[in-house]
Amino acid sequence: EVLRRYADGWQAGPRWLFATGERAAIWELVRKGFLMAVEATPEDTTSPILHSNRFALVDGQGRLRATYIAFEEDALDRILADLRNLEREAKGS
Repeated sequence: EVLRRYADGWQAGPRWLFATGERAAIWELVRKGFLMAVEATPEDTTSPILHSNRFALVDGQGRLRATYIAFEEDALDRILADLRNLEREAKGS
């Protein structure tokens, strides 16, 4: 319920997945699984974590397939192209 409200607050679509759990486990996933940065922020900020500006593309088997810098001009085009390629792979074409 908490994650659903969080996702709704960011207007995340139904295909977004959010994770929760012990901080150490989540941070290990971010650092070792997604190869991205995550750190605590000072207590006086409105955001509890400082995280990477990258998107991670993870396939259906949980493998990291690519990362993208969110603010690069062509990032969305590359993400969409790679998603289409993953869909084709999943269908066996």
